[in-house]
Amino acid sequence: MELFRKISREISKIDIRLEPKQYSHDLIKIICDNLGYHFGSILLVDENGKGSIFSSHNLPENYGQMVSKVSAPILSSPSGTAIKEGKTVVINDLMADSRLEPWYDLLGQFNIKTIVWVPLFSKGKAFGTYNLYDHRQREISQQEITLLNQLSVLFSMAIRSNEHIDEIQKKNEELRIAKEQAEAANRAKNEFLNNISHETRTPMNAIMGFTDILLEGEDDPRKIEFLKLSRDSSRILMKLIDEILDLAKIEAGKLELEYTNFSLEELFEEIHRMFFEEAKKKKLEFNVTTASSVPSVVVGDRSRISEIIINIVRNAFKFTRIGSIAIDCTYDKGIAFIKVSDTGVGIAKDKLDIIFTAFTQADGSLTRQYGGAGLGLTIASKLTKLMSGKIYVESKDGAGSTFTVELPLPEAQNY
Repeated sequence: MELFRKISREISKIDIRLEPKQYSHDLIKIICDNLGYHFGSILLVDENGKGSIFSSHNLPENYGQMVSKVSAPILSSPSGTAIKEGKTVVINDLMADSRLEPWYDLLGQFNIKTIVWVPLFSKGKAFGTYNLYDHRQREISQQEITLLNQLSVLFSMAIRSNEHIDEIQKKNEELRIAKEQAEAANRAKNEFLNNISHETRTPMNAIMGFTDILLEGEDDPRKIEFLKLSRDSSRILMKLIDEILDLAKIEAGKLELEYTNFSLEELFEEIHRMFFEEAKKKKLEFNVTTASSVPSVVVGDRSRISEIIINIVRNAFKFTRIGSIAIDCTYDKGIAFIKVSDTGVGIAKDKLDIIFTAFTQADGSLTRQYGGAGLGLTIASKLTKLMSGKIYVESKDGAGSTFTVELPLPEAQNY
């Protein structure tokens, strides 16, 4: 028993960070030195029954090479028996065992009298053996076999960890390559969007400018109607171009925030005036409420915060035909809580996760009915995250929606 405790103490001193082959070598050495075996090896068997030495200690020169020259299948040997039956095999009279006949000359040349084959397991299946060799004919006690079986777990874990490490490294390399390819594709996409958007802005500005000039000098009602339609369509296209540019800048990490002191209440009043005529035209109530807890002046990027709220409000107007739209803002511990609620068509539960995805709307039929490229909410989401904020939505299909934006906006000092 003391010998087994000594083996355990020595094994505990092996650095578990060693490469599996080195760890296995040190483990075999401890077993051989303490139990009196002359040398040892680990034999792995693949799915085709071909064996290969994974690691060894004190193996005679050319032993492995000579073993590989024996044409007999490894599974026909006692090692194969240990693997098939999943139990330790001990032979101390090698020349009397017919399974070893193809190896008689080899065993005689190296004066091997006793071999112990201990199966190695992974997920309940044996995949090889670790083998101990002795020049003497020796009896192996059941206590020693029990110990060797217990040590099999350490060998198995070391070997399989090596395979898992190789697999993980391979997966990591595949992920690295995929990541680089995705980043390159994303850069190319952003460059394309940037270039095409800039190239489109110039002729669009020209169309809008000339349309305004023609409107000033036109008296024919029919032509005025056509020109206004052209102007409005141009503005819609320009808005889309601006959104694409913003999205490209955000994804490329080139959008910089500009922090200034500003009033949230004044910002909401400005947005209210912006949508007042649309609300009147659609006969919708449009209310803005700013709680008394909101500081008179906060610090943040006013322009980008305005863009976030405008995109959400525009979305609310797009999908609300009757009822109301409301902006409510509260403030607590440096966080502004801005809610935009509507009584519109709502969003189905299974679509809530995709509404912030670029060029996506909750329903293709709604896209055709209400129009839009599906970029507004994406930009609002990305800008909110850029400001270390949160955005989420609560909605039921047919029962309206409430978008909540949480933004860290510290109160401005000296106000």
